[in-house]
Amino acid sequence: MNKLSTFSSATALTLLVTASVAGTAVAWHPQGQIIKSVQNLTTNGKLSDANTAAAAVSAKPGDILQYTVEIKNIAPAASNHDNDMAFVGMADALPAGVVLVDTPNVRVVTAQPDNIVPGKSYVKTFKVKVTETTDGKVIENTACYSGDSIVKDQPINGCDVADIIVSNPTPVTPPATTTPDKPVVATPAKADDLAVPAELPNTGIGSVVPVAGTLTALVGYAANALRLKRRVQA
Repeated sequence: MNKLSTFSSATALTLLVTASVAGTAVAWHPQGQIIKSVQNLTTNGKLSDANTAAAAVSAKPGDILQYTVEIKNIAPAASNHDNDMAFVGMADALPAGVVLVDTPNVRVVTAQPDNIVPGKSYVKTFKVKVTETTDGKVIENTACYSGDSIVKDQPINGCDVADIIVSNPTPVTPPATTTPDKPVVATPAKADDLAVPAELPNTGIGSVVPVAGTLTALVGYAANALRLKRRVQA
């Protein structure tokens, strides 16, 4: 029992010392952190971390975006400057689909800030124009940093991304429409067109009656003349 107690006490002491040394090693060196965000200035959008395609900021071709890169030293303060982050450098290689607004021919944004003391940060911003036109295309922009302690015994580095997604849907062309033919509507006759003429043409039986009367009269006259001639001769 005593041996077991002694062993347990020794093990606990060893673990405590190890943890204390490890904690001291971490506490007395700079601790870096990088955060990259993006904002659509054209649409007056919000600054977004946009670390994944699902959280990507929407942008149309021609939109102006602003990227913000922040490098922090999150180590606790140290009076002897052991926790200062020195030799800091930043690089951001622009992906295809965006160009710098001020210098379109430059494809890598770099910076070399001064030492970053604990609790402080360095911020770099730059604007780009969206040139990609493919609808739904996700453009991932990555920024990286590196640094070290002032005695160069704690090299540190890291990267962070900010995604955008291009919104450029193909316009839908409506099908061609034809105007149906209008039905032909007969023009109603005017009152003048329906007026009865002063004299009707001689057609049909009405025109035959006067002719028949004339022939009857001629036949009667000829017969009467013939009778008178016979009487005279007798």
